[in-house]
Amino acid sequence: MDVRRAAVVIGAVALLGGLAAGAAAGNQAVVKSAKNRILNETILVTTKGKTLYRLSGEKQGALSCATPACFAIWRPLWIAPGTTPTGAKNLGTLTRPDGRIQVTYKGGPLYTYVRDKNAGQVNGNGQKAGVATWQVVVTTGTGSPAPVPKPGPGPGYGNGRYG
Repeated sequence: MDVRRAAVVIGAVALLGGLAAGAAAGNQAVVKSAKNRILNETILVTTKGKTLYRLSGEKQGALSCATPACFAIWRPLWIAPGTTPTGAKNLGTLTRPDGRIQVTYKGGPLYTYVRDKNAGQVNGNGQKAGVATWQVVVTTGTGSPAPVPKPGPGPGYGNGRYG
């Protein structure tokens, strides 16, 4: 009798756990468009307003920012497995080599920049990473890369080398 009760309790816990996991998966708003007054363009930002960037040349399967040193400066936009990102057209996901899921825009992985402390800042735009360049994700306008603001004070980051 005690074994049956234990089995029922274990089954109920497993069912509730599965339902909770299913509730966590699904659609999740992770980005939105916002008019950026500095660039005079509509750009992609997180739901908290932080500017999103992509690294030129980085597409699914060809990832340049893949080390903890790079992630300390350029923070990938992660989501939970089984989640579909929403908030803008052309969003997708890729599975990183470590198994985490990163949001993409038109196939390019999305990142925030550690030195953008407030919504609307674009301090990472134009930063060099070897032969590649970090660019704000522009969603409207001419389709050309956003203008590069003059670099601010600071040491930069490893001359484009990511450890």
